[in-house]
Amino acid sequence: MEMPTTRAQPPPAGGRLRRAFRRFAPPVVRAAARAIRARWWRLVAPWLPRPTAQAFQLALPEPPASARRVRRSGPRGLLRSRPLSTVWIDVPRSLYVGGVLRRQGLAGYEPAPVSVFLAALAALKCRLAFDVGANVGLYTLLGAGLTPTRVVAFEPEPNVAAALAWTIRLNGLSARAEAVAVGDREGVAPLYISDTTDASNSLNADFRHATGTVDVPVVTLDDYCGITGRWPELIKVDTETTEPDVLRGAPRLLARRPWIMCEVLPGGAGAQIEGILGPLGYRWFQIADPLPPVERQRIVGHETLEASNWLFLPGQPPDGLWAAAGEWRQRIGTSPPTG
Repeated sequence: MEMPTTRAQPPPAGGRLRRAFRRFAPPVVRAAARAIRARWWRLVAPWLPRPTAQAFQLALPEPPASARRVRRSGPRGLLRSRPLSTVWIDVPRSLYVGGVLRRQGLAGYEPAPVSVFLAALAALKCRLAFDVGANVGLYTLLGAGLTPTRVVAFEPEPNVAAALAWTIRLNGLSARAEAVAVGDREGVAPLYISDTTDASNSLNADFRHATGTVDVPVVTLDDYCGITGRWPELIKVDTETTEPDVLRGAPRLLARRPWIMCEVLPGGAGAQIEGILGPLGYRWFQIADPLPPVERQRIVGHETLEASNWLFLPGQPPDGLWAAAGEWRQRIGTSPPTG
C-alpha cells in the first residue's frame, strides 16, 4: 500500500541543485543553510503581500531547568538548534486559534495542557511526537521550537494545513505537516466544516452544525507509521469527538505504549477510550488549572473546555513530571502576548 500524496506543501522551492545539496552536503553545511534560510524568511515575512493573513511573533517562555537537555551527538544532533524565544505565526485572519494567540499569547489558549505536553516531551526525552488534529499547530510549533523533538502534524482542512506548513517553514522547524485526517480506516471521508470555529471541524457529522463539507484523505496511524518507519513516543489527539477512531486505527502503535494526550468531550468517547486503552494498562489523568492533573477512575467528557484534556499514561507518572508541568505553566502565564 502506498501513502496518498497528502503532505501540505509550502510555496515550492525545489530543483535538481537543491535536491543534490540535501543529499550530498555535509550535515554542518546543511545546518548552516537552514539557519540562514530561517532568518531570511523571518526578516522578509512582515513585508510580504499577504492581505488575508495575520502575521505576528508569538513570545515563547525560557524552558525551565528540568526541560533543558544537551543536544544529541551525531549528524542528527548537529541539526538541532537552541530553543526559540519567538515563533512567527502567519495564518489567515479567519482562523480562531491564530486570533486568540495574537491577542492573548500562550496564556490565552490551553495553557495547562500545553504545559503538560512540554513536560511530557522532556520526561520521555521524546524524539518524535504526533500532533493529530493540529489546526494552526500550536503544539507542533512549541514542541519543535522549544525541545529537540521532531513533530509530525496531521490537519485535514486544506487551507489550515497549508498555513501550518508555511509557518513551519517560516520558522525553520524540525516538523512536518500532513494534510490528512486520521481515523480507523484508510480512504476518503467528508470533513464537516463547523459554523462555530475552524477548531471545531470534524469527521463526525453530528458534532456541530456544518456550513459545508470537503472530502479529505484519511489514514490510520498504524499505516502511516508502518510506511514511514516513524513510531512516536507521544501522541496528542484532538479531533472533535472522533478520538476513539484514531486510537482504534493504531493497535500496533499502542502496543509500543506511547504516552497519549487526548481531548475528551461529553458523549460516549470516554467509555470507548477506556475500552481501547484499559486492557493495555493505561491510567488516566485529567488536566485542569491549577495543575497537577488528577488521576481518575473513569474518563468522562467535561462540560466545559477548561478540563477536557487528559494524559493517558501506560503506568505510573515519572518523578518530577508534574513539577516540570507546573514550572512550564508558571512561565507561560507570565509570557507577553507577542515577541
